[in-house]
Amino acid sequence: MLSRSFCKLLGVTALALAAQFVGATTISPRVVHERRAATPRGWSLHRRADPDMVVPLSFALSQPNIEHLEAYLLDVADPASPNYGKHWSPAKVAATFRPTDESVDTVRAWLTSAEGVDASRVRLSKDGGYLDMSVSVAEAEALLDAEYYVYEHTDGTRHVACGDRYHLPSHVAKHVDTVWPTIHFDVVPLSKRTADNTAGRAPAKGSPSDFKPAAAERLASSYPTPPPSCYYAMTLDCLRTLYNFNYDLVVPEQHSIGIVEFGMETLNLADLRMFFENYAPDLANKTPTFVSIDGGISNQSITDSDLLLEPNLDFQYAMGLLGEEAQVLQYQVTNEGGPSFPYLQYDLLLKALDADYCTLEGANSSQPEQSDNNEDCGTKPRADVISISYDQAEFVFGSIAAQRQCTEYGKLALTGITFLMSSGDNGVATFSNVCVDAIGYPDVGEPDFAPHIGNTCPYVTSVGATELKAGDPTHREIAPQSFKSGGGFSNFIARPSFQDAAVQSYIANFTGNISAEAFNRAGRAYPDVSALGLNYQVAINQGFWRVYGTSASTPVWAALISAVNDARLAAGKSVVGWANPALYSSAFADVFHDIISGDNFACGPNQDLGFVAAPGWDPVTGLGTPDFEKLLAAWMSLP
Repeated sequence: MLSRSFCKLLGVTALALAAQFVGATTISPRVVHERRAATPRGWSLHRRADPDMVVPLSFALSQPNIEHLEAYLLDVADPASPNYGKHWSPAKVAATFRPTDESVDTVRAWLTSAEGVDASRVRLSKDGGYLDMSVSVAEAEALLDAEYYVYEHTDGTRHVACGDRYHLPSHVAKHVDTVWPTIHFDVVPLSKRTADNTAGRAPAKGSPSDFKPAAAERLASSYPTPPPSCYYAMTLDCLRTLYNFNYDLVVPEQHSIGIVEFGMETLNLADLRMFFENYAPDLANKTPTFVSIDGGISNQSITDSDLLLEPNLDFQYAMGLLGEEAQVLQYQVTNEGGPSFPYLQYDLLLKALDADYCTLEGANSSQPEQSDNNEDCGTKPRADVISISYDQAEFVFGSIAAQRQCTEYGKLALTGITFLMSSGDNGVATFSNVCVDAIGYPDVGEPDFAPHIGNTCPYVTSVGATELKAGDPTHREIAPQSFKSGGGFSNFIARPSFQDAAVQSYIANFTGNISAEAFNRAGRAYPDVSALGLNYQVAINQGFWRVYGTSASTPVWAALISAVNDARLAAGKSVVGWANPALYSSAFADVFHDIISGDNFACGPNQDLGFVAAPGWDPVTGLGTPDFEKLLAAWMSLP
């Protein structure tokens, strides 16, 4: 079926719309505004879109002061700044970045004068950030000098988008960040990260069904005591011991942690209780606070392990580490599920946290039929730490959309929120070891690397993974070889200044054998940090499974940051907020276990192209894994 986001007629007919669409009286010079290098893997052009199909067209207006965003953030997040920890209010953020009247008037004038659109059809969003209108495909093609198609995925999903580019008049282009729907594939088929059982393998989360993940096996139905080796089964006690984490919350009522789940992947409360009964008895009756976003539900009848593994892993370990007093939010974003679901769920989350990221009052441009009221537009509670264990290839979004989303993470970070995201389990490739060729076309065996969106945003803390070296009595960590810790360099977003010294040192010393075209040496580099990610013992369907991935390491880091927030608030200080400038500063030089062995090779015909772990920062494990006591001391030394 076609994506509902683009096919609903919104209560009007294309004929009625066309009657209001007067022929253009002025022809303006047009320039390419956005271009898609290639159609994402698995999608193929099916047919031209019907000219009378109605789509909700949204123009995201350029935001003033965006060029100062990093400076504003460094002013409150750089340990050397006298304003460290003095986060902004949401109102100040909104006022600073609200699009100008000139941008609104220029785009509106182009639509209503040069293009002949009736003024009553053009609506300004309540925050002043978007101009929206319902148009037929024929009208959209005339406005944007583009052609719209129906694309079909191998799983049968269909999606409407324009070809590889669209155009805007040159005097309008500088006032518009991006236009939806155009080149972006906001319906991206994704399976779920799953553990393997002894009967066969299942696909890893975020990958097509032909992906074969590393070993993970179902255990006995109960496993009441920690195993003798943390290598074979990682538990809460293992993590506490290995990372020196023994902290009891002091002021839990003053802060919260949020864990994000997409679609039908939802926490099973019976499994949560089973896990706690075995490993944290004091939490046996503890459940998170459920926060529904865009219709998300907690479906306790689900038994599909593919849909349970991610949320069960996230909550069992984040909550287990923090204890029974922690304030934990479960952000359940929409109820779309199965093998395909819209990847603008990132946007749905951001809109629920920030009304200034919404479009029409009481509506959401990406899924208008699901947002007939205002409840999900900036009204959901904001956790101080937000953990996201989902990722996607950067090339799917395009440069402008990637930057726009990154900007929103930065604006929320200005208010004191720490975002953490898993770096992926496919090394320098995206899912199924897909890399890209010289012109940006994705396929298996190509030589150029495929970074992941979100991780490539400097305002998000990207979390890689490690594993214990088998048979090593010192519990030495190495880059995982059972899977490949995601890492690389953005093709769209420049490297932030706080990364320069660490990243330039790595590039100078450890990338001499990698071609200049394989990765963007000036791009934002990731991951920032890592934690163990192999053989986590997770309760699923009343049995225990060993699970791997950066989806395991990310909620661990989120729990550690939440504990730091607790200690700082108890001392009368602010929450951490944007963590990255501090993590890369000299004040934190001694808080990490440096990982110097392993790689994340995944590209090339033999999948032998990628990066190696090395002393200092590297694009496999970042700065390393934490010693919590040292991490806490470093943050407590800051104002």
